Amino acid sequence: MANMHVKTEHELEELLSRPDDDAIEAMRQLDGDLLILGAGGKMGPSLARLARRACDKGGINKRVIAVARFTNSELIAHFAADKIEAIPCDLLNRDALEKLPDIPNVVFMAARKFGTSGNEHLTWAMNTFLPGLVAERFHRSRIVAFSTGNVYPLLPTSDRGAHEATPVGPVGEYAQSALGRERMFEYGSAQWGTKAVLLRLNYAVELRYVRAASHQSRHAARQRDLARRSKRVVSAFVRTMSVAAVDLEHHGRRSALRTRYRE
Repeated sequence: MANMHVKTEHELEELLSRPDDDAIEAMRQLDGDLLILGAGGKMGPSLARLARRACDKGGINKRVIAVARFTNSELIAHFAADKIEAIPCDLLNRDALEKLPDIPNVVFMAARKFGTSGNEHLTWAMNTFLPGLVAERFHRSRIVAFSTGNVYPLLPTSDRGAHEATPVGPVGEYAQSALGRERMFEYGSAQWGTKAVLLRLNYAVELRYVRAASHQSRHAARQRDLARRSKRVVSAFVRTMSVAAVDLEHHGRRSALRTRYRE
């Protein structure tokens, strides 16, 4: 990693999806196949490839299934080349959701953030209504749901930031709908005993979000740092699936476990 210099998006994807020993062992311990809902977003393809490559490298026989609307049809072909099953699906369509295969391990990544202003209803549908549908449809599965640190309140810059004991206080409709997503999966855990983990990501760090620095050596150092951080975030999903396989007790009943991931 120290001598790594990413020049193309293909090289970045190869790095993000390159499995380490922990990822391989996590997939080995995972009981059953893996279904990724919302796999067409900014992190879904890297996660799917990481899981697939971990299985292949470890000689592990598992299906990795990616579900999305696939507005970019080329992604389906790329998944096929990587031996990842791709299922086009509008998750808000109840009939289409019901037809998805029953898979014991589900990663939920479908969400809406950008474009919320003026389309608040769609943001709430994607971030709160859909998680309720998914929690019911896959209540027999283990679920890891992508969430956000935006469910916490705004804090002074002099503070060390929110932690697990910080009461939620979402600001704005996106953050409020994201808290709604968490509550829907918590409802599923309380109602059906679903084993679930809520993974709160405080911010995204990725080379494709960064404009090149004017100084080449400084840019290369920034590349190494961002690639390392991005890979850790993507790998966290695979490792977290093993946590979701354990009964989670909270106040005397099964419930969703919240965890945050922060660089």
